[in-house]
Parts: sequence; structure tokens; C-alpha cells
Amino acid sequence: MAFYLGTVELPTQKKQQMVDITARVRAEVKSSGVQNGLCTVFAPHSTGAVQMDKEEQIEVGSGEERQEELQRAEARLDQG
Repeated sequence: MAFYLGTVELPTQKKQQMVDITARVRAEVKSSGVQNGLCTVFAPHSTGAVQMDKEEQIEVGSGEERQEELQRAEARLDQG
């Protein structure tokens, strides 16, 4: 059984930011030489997250806007 461990570092420019890492993950898998198996992607930090959308193109900006809306709603509930 083959095993490969790769790391993709992801510096961000803002406090909260969504970044499409599909191309980076594909490149890492290709460079591994593994032809068949599983690929696991995870964020090893409490403030990071991985979102997957199967066969769906999303606008990265739309996710950020939705996150801001949710934060405003949560702040209103906390005040309220």
C-alpha cells in the first residue's frame, strides 16, 4: 500500500477569507505519483475550515458575503 503526505501552506490576506485550493490539491496529488486511493484535506487549526462542493462551481466572494451576513445576525442576537 502506498502512502504519501503532502502539505499545502495557505497564507491569507484578510482576517476572514475563502480561498479555492482545488488546483493546489490536484497538483499535490499528481506530484505524489499515487494512481489510486483517497485524498484527505484538513485544516489543522481551530479557526480554519475546509468546504467541499461536489461538481458545483461557487463564487468565492459569495461565501465571504454569506459569512459576514451570518456574523451580523449573530451579533444582533447577542445584543438582543
